[in-house]
Amino acid sequence: MPHSTGISDITYKAVEKSIDEHEKHMLYLVNKISEIYRKKKFIEELLPKLTMEEYRVIDLYYFKGYRLRRVAYMMHYSKSSCWRLKCSALEKLGQSGTNNMVL
Repeated sequence: MPHSTGISDITYKAVEKSIDEHEKHMLYLVNKISEIYRKKKFIEELLPKLTMEEYRVIDLYYFKGYRLRRVAYMMHYSKSSCWRLKCSALEKLGQSGTNNMVL
């Protein structure tokens, strides 16, 4: 650290430590974002295997966060029909052959 700037060693070290912590945090976030995109691509490859009804149930239930009763209401199906569609979709996705990825 150059002493001609008037910055004390304590201040310089504190700033340096803060920058190092910021860089670690940024690297962590970059890795998390990469993981999310990888999972998104995996899911996008699987979803076309579903019927439109199965896709809609999965979308409303898992991605939009609606309860099954609300999904059934929105789709004009019974709750048990939506449950069967959800189970069918999950079974198809599980049998896809690319189910080695842990989500």
